[in-house]
Amino acid sequence: MSSGGVARFTPAPDESLPLEVVSPFTSSWRVVIIGTLASVVESTLVQNLNPPTTVASTSWIKPGRAAWSWWSDSQSPKNLQAQKDYVDLAAEMGWEYVLVDEGWSSSWIPELVSYASSKNVKLILWYFYGGNFTGWSDSQGFIPSYQNSLITFQRLKNWGVAGAKIDFFDSDNQMRTQMKEEIYKAAADTQMLANFHGATLPRGEQRRWPQFLTQEGVMGGEHRNNSALHTTTLPFTRNVTGSMDYTPVTFSARGNTTYAHQLAQSIVYESAWQHYADSKETYRSILASELLKIVPTTWDETKLLSGYPADHVVIARRKGNDWFIGAMVNAQRSFNLPLNFLSGTYSATLYLDGAIATTINKSAQTFTQNSALTFSTLAGGGAAIHLELTGTAASPSPSPTPCPSSDVNGDCVTDFLDLKMLLQNWLTGTNCSSLSCDLNQDGKVNILDTAQIIHDINL
Repeated sequence: MSSGGVARFTPAPDESLPLEVVSPFTSSWRVVIIGTLASVVESTLVQNLNPPTTVASTSWIKPGRAAWSWWSDSQSPKNLQAQKDYVDLAAEMGWEYVLVDEGWSSSWIPELVSYASSKNVKLILWYFYGGNFTGWSDSQGFIPSYQNSLITFQRLKNWGVAGAKIDFFDSDNQMRTQMKEEIYKAAADTQMLANFHGATLPRGEQRRWPQFLTQEGVMGGEHRNNSALHTTTLPFTRNVTGSMDYTPVTFSARGNTTYAHQLAQSIVYESAWQHYADSKETYRSILASELLKIVPTTWDETKLLSGYPADHVVIARRKGNDWFIGAMVNAQRSFNLPLNFLSGTYSATLYLDGAIATTINKSAQTFTQNSALTFSTLAGGGAAIHLELTGTAASPSPSPTPCPSSDVNGDCVTDFLDLKMLLQNWLTGTNCSSLSCDLNQDGKVNILDTAQIIHDINL
């Protein structure tokens, strides 16, 4: 924004100029969210500025958790047995999906689909945006169009695959953005789920295209050993704009963070498709991984309990009657957090920093809305807490009875005091505003308003 108040927009570096559009057209929103840190973190403004969905039925759209082998072994997607092993992990953990990344073969995907189906697990397949989105046999670098995308999604659907991770967009230029629209439409028309990788942050498209469950646009777990300074910044920045495919909970490449910090990412980072990146051996060897069996990926309510970018974050998220609280810090910190948002009695399981970064202490407590959550962390530490409703939730306070519309003096009773005030206003123009005395909203205070009060007094 220039000093004169004129906004200047710069096209993508690889954009072909001039930009061309077909009229009539609608330009995109430019959004600034201003408020407290809590109102920013909890905001859904970016999504709300998008058009409502035109997808007629969304019952087929199933968010969930996925096992992902590529991060811990980049050669594993080439191996059918390795992928079956990750199907087994997903089934053990109760996760809904396995992401089969770069290297899969169409020769054995049907067999893997059948095996996964027997375990109640679905597959997601990786695709390269510019090279093989119309199938692995394409070597000409096809650029996806609606028709090409439709063919690919239908092929996956015929195999029994649930969706695709489409990678390496690497630009926000006009052509790539238009092609995303074609893929959105094709995915909706074939009822296929999808995720964009190698793409920038989302702009709220999930409201219009709810089958797009997440998007990268972040320096996530794939980059390995991210610092606590970085991980405690993201909830206030990137994740505000929409689902963030960070690929969290990498115990085996934790940087300067602790195991509890990593575990908390499953709660703090919102992504409708949550891809857990560490190896099957790691998850099976760490007891606290049990929490990943029950943490959902979509939420009914979110609250920022404490936080500041690059310093610390504590987020509470509710699913049904259960609350999950995730805390992540940069420097060592102690917390004493009121839980006055609870309603009822909750049995809590706490996963807190142990004596060293690679240990987690598990404990149990009972909380109510009068309780405070008290714990301390290590430097780069964290906490993950599950609160399960055990007692009856408190009944909500009854809504107050609205005051009668003919209550002029604000005491919630229509009586002769209101009549007196109205008459004084009518005659002298004092004692009440025209808005409160003009009961019939005809722009005048007169005998008709007086008659309304007399009628209400006599009821």
